[in-house]
Amino acid sequence: MQTVDYDTLIYTDVRKYLIELLACPVIRGRQNYSPLPEGCIVMQNINDEQAWQDYDDDGNVVDIVTRCIQLDFFGKDAGSRARLVATMWKTPYTCDALTNSAPLYCNNLISQQFVNEKGIYEDRYILDVFLQFQVNYEYNVDKTDQLSVSIKAWH
Repeated sequence: MQTVDYDTLIYTDVRKYLIELLACPVIRGRQNYSPLPEGCIVMQNINDEQAWQDYDDDGNVVDIVTRCIQLDFFGKDAGSRARLVATMWKTPYTCDALTNSAPLYCNNLISQQFVNEKGIYEDRYILDVFLQFQVNYEYNVDKTDQLSVSIKAWH
C-alpha cells in the first residue's frame, strides 16, 4: 500500500494560495516564545472529519476528508488581510487556486489581540477555513478470473 503525506500536500496548497493572494509570510504552527515574521499568517490544523468512504473490488479505497485549518493573521493590516481571505474563500478564484483540495466555507473573523514575545500588544485575527480533499489508497487483492470444479464419480 502506498502512502502519501496529505498533510504536507494540503499545507503547501493553502500556503501557496495565501502567498499569491496576500504576498506575506505564511508559516506552519508556532513555537512558544519564538518571534514571528513581521505581518505573517500562522496555519494550524484543527481537526479532520471523514465525510465519505468507498472502496472497490480492485483494492482502491477513497476517503473524502473535511479539514478545518485555523489561520492566524498578525501585525499591521491583519484585519484587512483576514477579511480579504474570508471573502475570497467563498469565490471561484479560490476553487481554481487550490489544486489538491476544494474550499467549503469559513467561520466569522475573531479579533483577538495578544502580547507578543517582546511584551507588546499585537493585532491578531483568527479565521477558521474548511476545505475538503480526497485520500486514495490502493492495496493488493488476490483474486482469480477463473474457477474450475471437477467431480469424480465413485463406483
